[in-house]
Amino acid sequence: MVSESERLTRLINNVLDFSRMEQGGKHYSMERLDLVVLCTELLESQRPRYEQSGFQLELRTRCSKDNVTGQVWVQADPESLKQSVLNLLSNAEKYSGKRKVIEVEIHQVESWACVDVMDRGKGVPPSQAKRIFEEFYRGDDSLTAKVRGSGLGLSITRRILGDHGGDVLYLPREGGGSIFRIQLPVANGLE
Repeated sequence: MVSESERLTRLINNVLDFSRMEQGGKHYSMERLDLVVLCTELLESQRPRYEQSGFQLELRTRCSKDNVTGQVWVQADPESLKQSVLNLLSNAEKYSGKRKVIEVEIHQVESWACVDVMDRGKGVPPSQAKRIFEEFYRGDDSLTAKVRGSGLGLSITRRILGDHGGDVLYLPREGGGSIFRIQLPVANGLE
């Protein structure tokens, strides 16, 4: 019941956010935050539910030798960023198949702070890779689909991250599965 309640709450929040964004009414409370802390707290709050469903959640940070603190700072609205990560975790859960491992890796690529949400599902067919970010797009026949969803999560995530000067990307994963990468500008020099 708790899992279903959380799924429905996420669905309702996505629909409400979509409506606000369409009307230009989405407001953000931007603050400087450490992606490592945000993702650690978020995954720990979600871990019991995922483990109850048989999933293993793994969190890693891959910092460069220049980053001795292990912190990755961004300027973002924490609730909107959490919603984006939750949307990607939800997709990884839905499409993981039998290999129930979801890995989250935080790292920096040049001036971008990145959060990779990775699964070992069947991945996204190349013919659909560009369309998956469209509103209401589902890669399967939504009338007969075994995977439930509205087709809004990825488009909302892309819009939220775009409003933050970033993006979400899909990358096929070597060995099978998907990588969805959140990219945000690094907030340098503010420590």
